Amino acid sequence: MVYLWFLTTFIALVLTIMLVNKASRHFSWHYIPWILAFSFFSFSAFASWTAHLTGWTPWLYKGWYVVGAVLVALMGLGQMLFLKLNKSALLFSVYIGLCFIWFVWSILSSPVDHQLLATQAEIGGAALPAEVRLFSPLNHPWQPGFNRWSLVQRHSP
Repeated sequence: MVYLWFLTTFIALVLTIMLVNKASRHFSWHYIPWILAFSFFSFSAFASWTAHLTGWTPWLYKGWYVVGAVLVALMGLGQMLFLKLNKSALLFSVYIGLCFIWFVWSILSSPVDHQLLATQAEIGGAALPAEVRLFSPLNHPWQPGFNRWSLVQRHSP
């Protein structure tokens, strides 16, 4: 399993570098959230790899949880910006930014369960209090509506 996390980290970093390279040659707004999402995924894979080797620390765990929770929202924002840069996409980016700031604040101020961190395994959000874990779905309520919006935008003139 340790090698899988290392390989995942390496591939994610390569994809991030490729996106940065492409964005530097042909800039478009959708590259920004995609680069952030791939960077976050790289960190998440690296944190999992490190945790399997040395164990979780509270800060490594909190960083892993924060970046993992916002990945889907950033990919969705990149897709919105790719399809059409409009008021909805800009409002959604503000929404994601505000949710992310609040989420980081709530994670940083929350205690972690040190007994679960000592297991050196994937523990998901179990080491955080329930009130913090309840926030993660708030990043994703737009998903069903976004899928319909994406389909309509793709087929409209």
